[in-house]
Amino acid sequence: CQSQHAWGDFPREVKTRLNVATLNVDLRGHGKSIRDENNRILHWQNLRDFNYQKMPEDLIEVLKFIERQYPEVNAENVAIVGASLGAGVGLKAATFQEKNNIKIVIMLSPMLQYKGFDLRLPIVTYGKRPLLFIVSEQDRYSYQSAQELIKFAQDKKLLHVYPHGGHGEGLLRFQPSSKNIIIQWLEDSIPKPEVQVQNEETQGRSNFRYREVQEYPGQIKTRGDIHRGIHER
Repeated sequence: CQSQHAWGDFPREVKTRLNVATLNVDLRGHGKSIRDENNRILHWQNLRDFNYQKMPEDLIEVLKFIERQYPEVNAENVAIVGASLGAGVGLKAATFQEKNNIKIVIMLSPMLQYKGFDLRLPIVTYGKRPLLFIVSEQDRYSYQSAQELIKFAQDKKLLHVYPHGGHGEGLLRFQPSSKNIIIQWLEDSIPKPEVQVQNEETQGRSNFRYREVQEYPGQIKTRGDIHRGIHER
């Protein structure tokens, strides 16, 4: 299973080309998110189905944390790009949102049924929001899963199939054009913000909305509502 580093420079490319904030998240048991609430190390190889079922809740808590700590980020206009397991977790998280802050889900190599997830009901609950699927035909299970899932999509949808190209984040490496497909889909699908006229009083505050948010190296912040996934200095 992959960590956030499997995405390479793609999040930075999205940020630069679309002028949006991006965040890589390590799901529990992956990358830096490997300690449980008792500070015990828990790798993905040792996770049980109930751990996987908690992953969408982890993602929602991360979004709540961003909303509280980074008011300059528009937390009401979120797109999730998930690969393999992360594709299902992102879709499930979008159905948990009370305010529907997650506007777009992009699924690389989704799996119809995996680790206790069955994505047919979540994709119906997801409702009238855009869905993009990208798969390799050689990746048979994900290819068949995407063919089945797109039947349940209720709004703008696209299934892009490559003849080959690996699984999950591997598609970005073996099929570089997939990056442009994702970025174009985001550009076309993200709701455009309203244009506001600023006076002198608000002009000084406007710069705060665009300050750059860096990755926080170092200690992992202990939080009961997030599975060891928020990193601070």
